[in-house]
Amino acid sequence: MQHSNLIGGSTTARIIACPYSMSAPKHPQPESPFAEEGTYLHDVMEKILLGELLEDEVKDYEGMTQELLDEKVYPALEAFDTVTDEYVPEGEDWTDYLPEAEYHYTGELAGCFGTTDFVGRHGKTLLILDWKFGDGVAVSPVENTQMKFYCGAIMDTNPNLFYGVEDIAFCIVQPIRGKDCEPLLWHTTVEDIKEFRGVLATTLATAQGDNPPMQTGDHCRFCDHKPLCPEVQGMVSTALLAQPDAMTPEELAKALETVDIIEQYGKDIRKLAFSVLEEGYDLPGFKLVAKRATRKWTDTEAVEKKLKGMKASLTDCKERPKLKSPAQVEKILKKAEKDFSKLSDLIVKESSGNTVAPESDKREAVETLPKQLDELAEQLNIN
Repeated sequence: MQHSNLIGGSTTARIIACPYSMSAPKHPQPESPFAEEGTYLHDVMEKILLGELLEDEVKDYEGMTQELLDEKVYPALEAFDTVTDEYVPEGEDWTDYLPEAEYHYTGELAGCFGTTDFVGRHGKTLLILDWKFGDGVAVSPVENTQMKFYCGAIMDTNPNLFYGVEDIAFCIVQPIRGKDCEPLLWHTTVEDIKEFRGVLATTLATAQGDNPPMQTGDHCRFCDHKPLCPEVQGMVSTALLAQPDAMTPEELAKALETVDIIEQYGKDIRKLAFSVLEEGYDLPGFKLVAKRATRKWTDTEAVEKKLKGMKASLTDCKERPKLKSPAQVEKILKKAEKDFSKLSDLIVKESSGNTVAPESDKREAVETLPKQLDELAEQLNIN
């Protein structure tokens, strides 16, 4: 999926709040497993809505698991059906709809674009739906700037779609593990979107001008510039010099407002350091080491067969639909006075990855791929 180098759907709120962040140097972080899962699920939903993947075929789709089906795909589809039933009479369908379509602004906002998850129209209602597959931050459709951005781009790309529209419905569908998934709706008007478009145009002009203003806030959370942002660095420096024990209640309250940004700054610094070391660069005083190895099953089916032979309780040893970890099963078998060593040939110790550690750490530094390639080139006398 392409992203705008100016303003895009996911960056709208941040750039409106902090125009400086649009052109600030970025330090992209490696895609997290959660982001990868979200991308995968968006692809699945697109194929289902386009009819390229039938619902009874989803379980066999490459990479699909029963857990994803039960916790993400099925709840999302049920929520989509609920919304469709509300706006589309039985036996009918959305008269105009497109899943995962790209829409572009024109005029003074040319270069700004975004991809919507679903846009559908029936009668005088236009529905814009956004899938959110993360379990962390619950997203609301109320005054949602990302969805307003999409709506404005749709209006520029396909103005005919808005003729006769009296109700624009924003819908967030966010299946969160362990919770009921209900579609969240908020309604706006064509006039409101036109007004928002004006705000967006002013923001872009400000961001492209000389010395665009900086502003910290909740929008800093997902900003790739945060590790080198002067405002955030100043906030961190102030916090380091502060003496909490000597603060007045007013000073403590003000400091508390900055805690989330400072904590996120620390996490981003660690991620950036990890990326630098993983790419083969030196970081004075630090190195990349393997994380502590943990025990894992090599063949869960073989483990279950052995457990049955040992007359151990499979119910106790499983967390549906998966087998519990070796450490958990060892405790269960010890309590049941069973010989855990019979499973030792089905266990392997593996590190879950690498981590940044001080040079004083006793673990050996990990050889990254760039360094291995340099060493190979040196051995082969390649310049």
